[in-house]
Amino acid sequence: MADEIIAAPLSIDGLIASNNPSNLLAIVQAISAMDEPIVREGYIGSVVKKFNVPKKMILQMLQAMVGQQEDEAETKTTIKADFEGLIDLVSDHQGNIVFWTINSLTGELGQYSSWNDGTTEFIPPTLAQIPYMPPKLSEIMCHYKIEDRNLFRELGQYLKRFCYVTDGQILVVGNMILATYLQDHSDINYIPIISLIGEPERGKSRLGMAATFASFRGVVMNGIREAHIIRLAEDYSATIFIDLRAAWKKVVAEKCEDIILGRYEKGHQVMRVISPEKGAYADSRFFKAYGPTFLASNEPLDRILDTRCIPLIMGNHPAEYEKPTEQKGLVWRERLVAWKAKTILQSLPAIEPVQGLKGRFWDISSTLLRICSLVFPEGYEALKTELQKIAQEKVEARRSSWEGTIAQHVLSFLNPSIIGSGSYLIKLADILNKINMSLPNDRKISSQYLGLKLKNMSIKTKHIQGHSHVIIDKSLIDNLREQYGLVTASDQPTTGTASDGNIINKEVN
Repeated sequence: MADEIIAAPLSIDGLIASNNPSNLLAIVQAISAMDEPIVREGYIGSVVKKFNVPKKMILQMLQAMVGQQEDEAETKTTIKADFEGLIDLVSDHQGNIVFWTINSLTGELGQYSSWNDGTTEFIPPTLAQIPYMPPKLSEIMCHYKIEDRNLFRELGQYLKRFCYVTDGQILVVGNMILATYLQDHSDINYIPIISLIGEPERGKSRLGMAATFASFRGVVMNGIREAHIIRLAEDYSATIFIDLRAAWKKVVAEKCEDIILGRYEKGHQVMRVISPEKGAYADSRFFKAYGPTFLASNEPLDRILDTRCIPLIMGNHPAEYEKPTEQKGLVWRERLVAWKAKTILQSLPAIEPVQGLKGRFWDISSTLLRICSLVFPEGYEALKTELQKIAQEKVEARRSSWEGTIAQHVLSFLNPSIIGSGSYLIKLADILNKINMSLPNDRKISSQYLGLKLKNMSIKTKHIQGHSHVIIDKSLIDNLREQYGLVTASDQPTTGTASDGNIINKEVN
């Protein structure tokens, strides 16, 4: 039998010379792989002439092939620890880190060593790349299969092992821990910063560490660095605990103000220039800042940061307590990841507005109230009372501030000439003189400083007959009284103390 002759594949020149239309696709593929533009153009001209086809058609085929090659190049493997549908990174029975996911439509749970979103293949970070102790899937499933009736009560008992905390503080911290697991829930837009304030040796560090170790991906930071916070937020959606003697001063020194101030609000981002040599639009990137935060400080916080915080004043109750460790918190991470899987697709209960909780404080505290209503409804009223007490303390602090002092002096002049329905005209010089009478000579303020402060407080001034006057109406009077806990002279003819009758002051049982 004659030997078979196997024909060698034709070169691109041979394919063109064959004048076979079935070879056209192979020819265009060969042209798309060419690097030299002049050579490509020459072959395109040859194909157009030999096959008698429009050049536009060949260019369209080339464009489609280049696009396909780019799409294939974009499909790459990327380390990822946070994406839609992920419940958490967990450790499987072999100790490998895997994705544990939930289908948002069916609620079906799944365990995957990789995840594809259509353009990118995600793989989880290794154990060495994770800055916290990941929960074990086997332990999570044990908790998932049972109804956890005593979840919140036992979480409170866990916190009491490490320091002295009141029942009201347990309600705040306990619901904050639960909130860390639902930080991306569709019903949550704000999550408070829990600030632990007090003198040394009051249990701030112990409580912060114990809470963080039980929280979703909790990381205790030994210092504060902008890059570290950005990476923990962007890459891990981590809960962080910042424990510093003078926390805000350190934040300012490290130029992290915008990151810390934005952590309470979902969707908040910060922009950083990372490649200045690339020029406009390509030199910068936006990073996620949002995430749960515990913060401990021996010194008072900045007043702007304080508006994002629920502060807890730690009392002095020396006793023997356990040392918080991540291993002790891991049990709670496993239990609460199971709780997250059961809860993440549920709607949180709607709640009614609470008297005394307004503005940003209502935004951050309502998150805890909604979670408490879902998980521990019997503690709802006590949590509400605790938050009202904290709101009252914030009002007291604002009353003693510079702005509060100015507001008190403004409201003391409510007998000048009426310039309109419910409006009053007050000489700025009169207010200035009254404020400066109570200040030492080296602390007296100028009219310019007072005018700036009034402007920041939304109090309008107007020049009339060569003199500056403050214009104040009933609406502004009411706002100032509520914001700073003040009363007018007509409301308080005898004692001179402020009244906050709209705040309920009850102790938590």
